[in-house]
Amino acid sequence: MVRLHADFNAIDFSHNFSVGGNRYEDGVRLRQGGIYGDFFPWSNIGFRIIAGFRLTDDEVSGNSVPTNGS
Repeated sequence: MVRLHADFNAIDFSHNFSVGGNRYEDGVRLRQGGIYGDFFPWSNIGFRIIAGFRLTDDEVSGNSVPTNGS
């Protein structure tokens, strides 16, 4: 038996805070998805062989700005 499946996951997270007079702006953006083919050589057990491809577009960013103007 052969089956096809696809998935896509995404999350955005950002956090802004101040420590010791410095302002920090951090962010994470994760985007991942793929298309897969599953081959079940024995249909009566859960064993399978998977082939496919996965695409990712992940980004991590950070910025620090001093609040004293220098």
